[in-house]
Amino acid sequence: MDCLDVFYDTRQYWPEYEAVMSDLPYLFATGSRVEALAMVHAQRSYVMNHHGRRQPGRSETGAMVGSVTTMAEALDLCEHQAPRVLISTDQLEDGDGLELVRQANRRWPELPILLLMKSVSVPRLRLALRSGSQGVLTDALVLEGHVFAALQTLLAGGRYLDPNLSQLLEQNAL
Repeated sequence: MDCLDVFYDTRQYWPEYEAVMSDLPYLFATGSRVEALAMVHAQRSYVMNHHGRRQPGRSETGAMVGSVTTMAEALDLCEHQAPRVLISTDQLEDGDGLELVRQANRRWPELPILLLMKSVSVPRLRLALRSGSQGVLTDALVLEGHVFAALQTLLAGGRYLDPNLSQLLEQNAL
């Protein structure tokens, strides 16, 4: 997949995405240091382009609470920074994304959680749905506007399930 093409193809959604995310304190947890750092760079670029340079430190990334790779870091930031939404992959560098979702949901039941699944199987999907996340997406749909749709749904108090995952569950309903 050429992500540069996707980048240009999805520009039409940017104003809506920015309206939702610009002041939303969020935490991103992933098993990939590259993804974690890319999120920080993207957030910093957004802040600089829309709000100008800021003093070095956490204010450079605006509303982003953190971009972490471990369950312990994510739980610590949830405790001390109180994000309004948690976005996590199912695989973390240290710890398990599904366990992070379970613990975060138990401790902060009002916290909307979006789970991005990198590894999909029917048993793992069923575990994900029981974990307490209000939204579940496959990694494949991240670049097709579904993250934005999912976040809008979660922030309005709803639930969001990737259409491909819904179909997978229907096919394996036995």
